Amino acid sequence: MVLIPTLHQTTQSVSLEQMTPLVTPMTPVSLEQINNPNSYMNFLVWNCRGSHNPEFRHHFRSLLDNHRPVLAILLETHMHNHTRLSDDYNFTNMSQVSANGLMGGLVVLWNEEGIKVIEMRISDQEIHCMVQIIVVNNNLYNIFLKHTTQQAVEYTYLAAFTHKTNHKRKITKKIKWNPPNTNFYKLNTDGAYSANTVGIGGLIRNSKAEWILGFSGSAPHDSSTTAELYALTQGLKLAYENNIRPLEMEVDVKEVTMLLHTNNIAFSCMIIDCRYYLGQLGNPVVQYAYKEQNMVADQLAKAGHNFGNDYTPSVFEDVPTFVAQIFEKDKECLAGPPSCQGTA
Repeated sequence: MVLIPTLHQTTQSVSLEQMTPLVTPMTPVSLEQINNPNSYMNFLVWNCRGSHNPEFRHHFRSLLDNHRPVLAILLETHMHNHTRLSDDYNFTNMSQVSANGLMGGLVVLWNEEGIKVIEMRISDQEIHCMVQIIVVNNNLYNIFLKHTTQQAVEYTYLAAFTHKTNHKRKITKKIKWNPPNTNFYKLNTDGAYSANTVGIGGLIRNSKAEWILGFSGSAPHDSSTTAELYALTQGLKLAYENNIRPLEMEVDVKEVTMLLHTNNIAFSCMIIDCRYYLGQLGNPVVQYAYKEQNMVADQLAKAGHNFGNDYTPSVFEDVPTFVAQIFEKDKECLAGPPSCQGTA
């Protein structure tokens, strides 16, 4: 997302193409009263990655109380309707783009006492609008202009400085599959989605990293999230039908762990199935793992489309040859050799 500070000098309608990314001294168009002159120039932008998160809501409230912005922009809200956000945080107006399933979601929230927001164009992933600042007099306007220009210059300097000097230092650390607790089993699942094929896979191991059961198969060609949820459902079903418990579980997509705590309509059937099997297995927690910790399940998923398209996965009681090497590497990682190190 790109924010362009723009002040406009005319009361005539302006198209999006006519707006220029320049901070230029211009004459204000309105002289309406501002009730809170200390906050009218503040705005907040946050890629929150889910506005249902209690931690986000706590920090968002703190930011609003401390900085009192009149304009707040939230990206990746994962919400279909943002009215509750507007009401909960006492904003008077909003412009929104609904999330697509658990992805996306964008909202612009503002208070009408201090700015006027004019929607120019809205698409599935963008909100284009013009923000007019309401000022009391030319002196206050000049103070705002000086402050805005200073902020733009400071941002330009910091961006250039960061570009030249902020070289990330590579830190080598061990990223490996972690065995479950003693006398527990661990289920790892994964989905592999591409333009032409979809596969799912997973396996169950004990605390000694020994193979218990594994599966690989095809899945409905809907989305990557569907593939991930379908893989988890099949893995839980396999554990339940074979009475494999107590169980720990890992997936390498955070959205899946979050979806299980929602009533998302797009994936409601699979969410219900997952919750059912989780209940039957004692309600274990589905945890997130790095992709490097989920490599055997990843290989099983990538091979899944080779096992037909009836959506019934093949079950392996022994280690299949096409994952034998990576499976043995996971077992070696219990001792943490250098070959199991990754770069972060």
